[in-house]
Amino acid sequence: MIEATGAAAGVPYPLGHGQVGVTTRHNQCVCIRHIVKRDAELLVDLFHNLSERTKWLRFFSPVGIPAHKLWDEATRLSDIDPRIQAALIATIQRDDREQPVAVARMIRSTPLSDTAEVAIVVRDDFQREGIGRTIFDLLVQVALVQGIKQLYAITLPENQGMQRLARGVGLPVSVRVQAGEMTITIYLQDPAAKDERRWE
Repeated sequence: MIEATGAAAGVPYPLGHGQVGVTTRHNQCVCIRHIVKRDAELLVDLFHNLSERTKWLRFFSPVGIPAHKLWDEATRLSDIDPRIQAALIATIQRDDREQPVAVARMIRSTPLSDTAEVAIVVRDDFQREGIGRTIFDLLVQVALVQGIKQLYAITLPENQGMQRLARGVGLPVSVRVQAGEMTITIYLQDPAAKDERRWE
């Protein structure tokens, strides 16, 4: 069982500030915080430490990215616009440096939109340690504070991890599969939403 302090223990997670400390099922100490500009290097490090399978499930492609393009993308993804984005990173301290183990993010099209797309990736050696559940639940807290009513994830039907995370939130969920992609929608503030769980 993963143990947590701060926001993960029930304190509202701050927007853009603070951090949460958690202990994994195998007693690894993990820090979860909001991503900041200097984290581009950590995002590159995380990508390089994902298996081909995990890259395929997250990015729909196992193909490597040229170094300069990877750094450009990491720089872009670490420069968060808080009006439309939120992103959390989970890290450990190992060999006297901070190492990334998971990232979860959401983005909406405009500051007034009440719907946001979410995505999450967890390093292979930290999967099934409870980190994905904790960082995803914290992201849901941020979404609730921002007044977002729906979160949706576009994933592959074989991505069982993402499906378990959606089910585990305990809120109404709908699923649509089209053209080989699965869209999972979680209804945060719509009690009238119909729960249409169809896990195929």
